[in-house]
Amino acid sequence: MKVKIYQYLFFFTVLIALYFAVSSKNQRNFFLKQNHRVDVLKDSIQTLLFQNQEAAYFSIHGNIDALALFPEKTSESLEDQIKLVALNLNDPDGGNPLLSHIGSDCYINKVSLINHQWAIADFTNGTAWGEVLLAYKITQQDEVELIVLNYVWYP
Repeated sequence: MKVKIYQYLFFFTVLIALYFAVSSKNQRNFFLKQNHRVDVLKDSIQTLLFQNQEAAYFSIHGNIDALALFPEKTSESLEDQIKLVALNLNDPDGGNPLLSHIGSDCYINKVSLINHQWAIADFTNGTAWGEVLLAYKITQQDEVELIVLNYVWYP
């Protein structure tokens, strides 16, 4: 009878050891897959950061020299001020007076600052669209003057 008890005990011990071996192998594989996934995500984040830096190269947000000319303003406040002036010129009845020589019913949709002197804006007349290069100046009274330098229509 003692022999049978030892046999059962040995059998259950082998089963438990086998269970732990398989379980640890599955856990190891799971963690290896998770580690690989984390590495892939880190690489993706690095790629996105690089692409963001490349896209912001011609932008006021990354141009420290241009921002130094406006020490009292941040890039966001400067961009908001220029956007507000350009978008407030949109008249529902007559379009934007800045774009009057392009077309009488053109409206500015979006504005992005390139540096301390230039901005680029997207405009449309409802059926066609284009982009316009604007020069801007901020006067001593903190007023914004906008001048159209050039524009392009897209088909």
